[in-house]
Amino acid sequence: MGRSPFPDSAAKHWILSSIIWLTVVDLFGLVLATEFVTPEAFSHYSWLSFSRVRPSHVSGVILAWLTMMYFGALFYMLPRLIGTRGMWSERLGVICAWAWNLMYLLGIIGLLTGHSQGREYGEFIWPIDIFLLVIWCANIVNILATVAIRTIRPIYVSGLVLHREPALARCRLRDRQRHLAPGSHLGSALGEPLAAASPTRCSTGGTPTTSSASG
Repeated sequence: MGRSPFPDSAAKHWILSSIIWLTVVDLFGLVLATEFVTPEAFSHYSWLSFSRVRPSHVSGVILAWLTMMYFGALFYMLPRLIGTRGMWSERLGVICAWAWNLMYLLGIIGLLTGHSQGREYGEFIWPIDIFLLVIWCANIVNILATVAIRTIRPIYVSGLVLHREPALARCRLRDRQRHLAPGSHLGSALGEPLAAASPTRCSTGGTPTTSSASG
């Protein structure tokens, strides 16, 4: 087999990082499972208490495993779909991967030492949130700049989904945090499906759409 014409350096950093973090968050899950069976197993270690390990596990699944795997897959597929030799800036993609790793590492250190905002899916302290947002925006710039220099002018549905999803993902996460907040509409609709409990505020056209079961 010949050498690939695509550098894929950004994709490799994001995907390999995702795999490594998956093993870490799995260990967090093992600690949680052990505490369900034997609550006093790690009682002598405050940083392994259930209330600290659980948000580290949940945040790790969302931010360290799934998000990094998604960006890695995106950086791999996008150039092939739109006819470029790589991302607009492979170096920026690599820098963002290392920055994202540092962001999550600092975030879980904060959680395990008791520093949290106490919000479901948004436990990281606000400086980490800002760090995350800066990296996220840098990735979006890289993605849109890559699309702008494409050689295949039509954007196929798969390419459209790839480069719009990062912007919508944060919007969906913010909505989910709002659903779970104390006093939210979801609190009075525990017997109803989540999709029917509240309108979806993030839509592709910028106008609110309501998710409801038909028929």
